[in-house]
Parts: sequence; C-alpha cells; structure tokens
Amino acid sequence: MKADIADSIMRIASEKSLTLYGLVSDVLEKVAELANSGVSLSEALEGFRLMKTSKEIGFVPVPEHLWYETAEISLKADRRGTMARFAESGEWIGKYALAKSRGTDPAKYLANCLAPLTCDASEFVMEGGETVRLRCVNPRHPPSYSEPFSALLARAVETLGYECESKTASKGMILLSFRRAPAILQKARGEIVA
Repeated sequence: MKADIADSIMRIASEKSLTLYGLVSDVLEKVAELANSGVSLSEALEGFRLMKTSKEIGFVPVPEHLWYETAEISLKADRRGTMARFAESGEWIGKYALAKSRGTDPAKYLANCLAPLTCDASEFVMEGGETVRLRCVNPRHPPSYSEPFSALLARAVETLGYECESKTASKGMILLSFRRAPAILQKARGEIVA
C-alpha cells in the first residue's frame, strides 16, 4: 500500500473515531455488499459522482417518458421560450464548469457536468481542442426533446469560448461542431468573476 493512501486511511479512521481495523472492516463489508448486488466499487463511485453533479447543477431525476412528454408539451405551447430556457440552462452549466474547473481543462470538466444529463444515451462523446465535436445518441429521444436539448448542449459548450458551426438534432441524434472563439470565453469569464 502506498504511504499516502495509508496516511489517508489512518486520518479517516481517526476523524470517524474508529480503529484502523474497524474502518477497513467497514469498507470491506461495503465492497462485499456492492459485489453481491452485482455492482463494482468503480460503478458505485461513478453513480455517486453522477448524482452529486446532478444535484450541484440543479437537476433532479425524472422518469424519462414524463420528461419527454413535458418537453414536447412545452415546445408546442411556447417554442421560443422553451428553446430559450434550455439554452439558459446550458449557459448556467457552462459557467458552472468554468468556475469549478480552475486548474483543469474546462471542456473535460463540462463533459463530466453533462454526464448526468446524458447517462441514458447509448453514446455521448465530446472531443477536441481548437475545434470540438459533440455527439449524443439516444434512440429514445424524440425530435421534440432532441431539439431543445441540443440548444442546452450548444450553449454549454459556447460558454467555454466556442462558436457553434453546425448543429443537427433529430430523433435520437444530436451532432454539434464548434470552433474556438476567444472573445466569447473572455465575456463568460468576466461574468463569472463579476
């Protein structure tokens, strides 16, 4: 065992008023419980991170079919307003990623922030540097959801200093391409600091 890990475990045991044996026994019991449930420790940690990030960015779990129906009703009743609200949510997530990613790559941090929103997708990829390509594939996304959700995704990436060059949103598929636009990033960073 690495010394820094051992020190960390001893510190945790002390903070919880446990013996080292008691803490290790508790941890092993939880790992066995997860394994017996068919869940690995890595999967449990990833699930925890997704839920924690969802909570931090202001999202709550909603039954999928109900969410799609709600989005469709909202889009039919007020298309412009619905698109604007989705875009505003994306901008908020982008600013959150900028503010929290100090010292790390904001695009990678943003991808982690978007993970809870795309955990039902069969594929979610956000890759690039000077140019960014984003692909979200979920066969269950109706067009009435893909379109506003693409506005959320686009605005989130734009907030990091990119300009959307192409956008495709159809049943089950969102494809977005961006190029770096430094003026947008300066504006967003200025708003976060202010």
